[in-house]
Amino acid sequence: MGDIKEIFDVWVARIRAPIFGYFSLSFLAANWKEIYYLLFSEVDALSRIEYFETNTCLVSLFWMPLGFAVAAALGYPWVQWGLMRATSYPNGGRNACNAKVESDLLAVKINLENKRNELARQKELEVVEKAKIDESIEGIEDGKAREKARDEVKSIRSKETILREPITRESLKRYLGIRFPNLPGDDRITTLFLNDLNPKKYKHIEDIDLVLEKSKGFIEYYENISPTVFKSGIDFVTKSFGFYDSEFRKKHAFSENTKQAIDDYINRV
Repeated sequence: MGDIKEIFDVWVARIRAPIFGYFSLSFLAANWKEIYYLLFSEVDALSRIEYFETNTCLVSLFWMPLGFAVAAALGYPWVQWGLMRATSYPNGGRNACNAKVESDLLAVKINLENKRNELARQKELEVVEKAKIDESIEGIEDGKAREKARDEVKSIRSKETILREPITRESLKRYLGIRFPNLPGDDRITTLFLNDLNPKKYKHIEDIDLVLEKSKGFIEYYENISPTVFKSGIDFVTKSFGFYDSEFRKKHAFSENTKQAIDDYINRV
């Protein structure tokens, strides 16, 4: 059994050799009918051999397979070369596109990593700077002045922290408490404001704070002509947005007096 396996392995190895493989294939193609008759016909052995010898010759058994094997062995590299030349341009374009995509992706990753590193460095500097400020405050000899400085620094840091937070009902309430500490809240108007606010344009509390800063002129004007309309901190926010953002002005249920004040101030400016 082992000998048969060795013989089979040797035969397979030879088949895989280019010349012998091409020769074997062409031999079978040229003589397959005769070989089939010789191996599987039901007539006696002498008749099968006679049929095989009659229908085959040296040309079909040797020269034709040999010629095909030599031609195939010589021609196949040229066929490979032609196919490579034919596909080199599209393959090159595809590889270039893949390389560009990988390069762009790597550039984005590097940019994000640099931003993370810069953010971490800024946070570290903030920690160091805060520690220096706290140390300076503790060095103030006057107790009242030291306590006042602590409160003011705490207020500033609280505002800086809240400005970075996403806009939610809770973060907005905390912001209003810091920005307008002497005014009460109004849950109903806060709900209306959040419902009418465009979350794609305004995502963080600092966006609201920026609108208030840019609307100071109008708020001062409106306070002078009608101070009673500013009853809570959220009143300053809604009226600032009504002046600054035309989209919000159309959605929010402003009173006619507020709409008129906005139009008058815009026409004045």
